[in-house]
Amino acid sequence: MIAALLQGCGRGETPVHVSQFDAFGIRIDMQLLGAPEQLATEVAEQTAQDFALTSYSLGLEQPGPMQRVNELLATTEPFAAPPALLPLLEQTRDLSERSGYLFNPAVGMLTDLWRPDPVTGKCSEPPDDESIARLVEAAPTLDDISLNGIELLSDNPAVKLDFGAVIRAYAADIAVANMRARGIRGAMIRIGSDLRLMGDRTGQPWRVPVLRGSGGAVLGTLDLRGDMSVVTVGRFQSPCFRNGKEYSRIIDPRTGYPAQGTQVVTVLNSGDAVTAAAAATALFAAGPQQWGQIARQMGISAALLIDDTGHIHLSPAMERHLQIIDRNAQVSVSPAWQDSGPQ
Repeated sequence: MIAALLQGCGRGETPVHVSQFDAFGIRIDMQLLGAPEQLATEVAEQTAQDFALTSYSLGLEQPGPMQRVNELLATTEPFAAPPALLPLLEQTRDLSERSGYLFNPAVGMLTDLWRPDPVTGKCSEPPDDESIARLVEAAPTLDDISLNGIELLSDNPAVKLDFGAVIRAYAADIAVANMRARGIRGAMIRIGSDLRLMGDRTGQPWRVPVLRGSGGAVLGTLDLRGDMSVVTVGRFQSPCFRNGKEYSRIIDPRTGYPAQGTQVVTVLNSGDAVTAAAAATALFAAGPQQWGQIARQMGISAALLIDDTGHIHLSPAMERHLQIIDRNAQVSVSPAWQDSGPQ
């Protein structure tokens, strides 16, 4: 179901088509600028359909193709892959390797151990150490999957694909590619705290809020134009509380436990949202000591990390972009970026 509204239709004003639809269990907000009403309506409807198809084809929240893919991967026998999977698999294979496997869509069995109850949403007791250690030792990665034409084969039965970290970003990238092909030059897609941007807002930059570690307050803003993606990963997003302790939904593949030391990461990428989402996940797991190195490996120059103490670490490029409005913020340019050269 799409709710739509056309704004700014007076003489000399740029038309703004505002719409909303539900996908991935949340509300998606979208603005299309400068397009005739009929075209904007068609593009909005197509975007909603593309989001729904991506969720069904590549998600694990409901029975669908990915459940079957994971069943077949566990057999270590070759099988024909769904066509929708192949582009994302190739893109994330490269990103995973460059992240040092801190972004690792192959550890679905590990993330399953920590996943809240799918019916109640409640968090069970932490998984036992032996189950975690067994999966960490198996060390599944996307490198364990070989692709021959459309045939997939995994030589590691511990591989289970879970693209939850990037699937919404992937849907947004598909939408922007389709918009560009249809002649749309200005657009904004908001998915929770993440944004996919194209062009500008009637001659003005898009103003994007950047959240504090709690997720409930604004640290500052970014004024952006052009093909941009902003992705935030935070402990405030669907945290689990077990025995009075808060656990992040981001699992560190090196330990098998929820990542420690980080409250929130925001990544600004000039280009696709999948890269931004993969990097945000990897930097969250890397923590304040390693995030600069991992970001450089992934081609990211503008990022922000808030550590467990509430201190805000900025890359030099993010410092230039971010307009801080929180006067009490403790901010520094991270030493982890000091040897990165010009950004």
